[in-house]
Amino acid sequence: MGQSHFAEFVEVCRLPKFRKQELLQAADRDEYYRRWIFWTDLAEAKSLHNDFHNYLVMNRIFMTGSLRQQFTEVDGLISSVLIALEVDRQTPGSGLRARIGEDLKKIAPLLDPLETAIQRRLQYDEA
Repeated sequence: MGQSHFAEFVEVCRLPKFRKQELLQAADRDEYYRRWIFWTDLAEAKSLHNDFHNYLVMNRIFMTGSLRQQFTEVDGLISSVLIALEVDRQTPGSGLRARIGEDLKKIAPLLDPLETAIQRRLQYDEA
């Protein structure tokens, strides 16, 4: 990639401003970008998960026990994946990669029943 294309890429990438400046000066730009985009994405995912978790805590009073349990299960799996990703990156060879995949596979089958339960609670069929 030419210098002008690279500079344009850096300008619009999701890295914080100080990381963009460091990326422009990095000897191995690909490695630098891969390393720091991981941490940038992980920080964003953790922030979004925190928002999700807080929403659940604040609104649990409006949920049935079953609905609360379903949301809590998804919340726990997301938390587990995010923690495992962070630990695995900090401790290569930790063996957590398999657990990350397993937990991610557990989330998808929970979403359709959760959506159905929410629609039933909101009397979606009658709307």
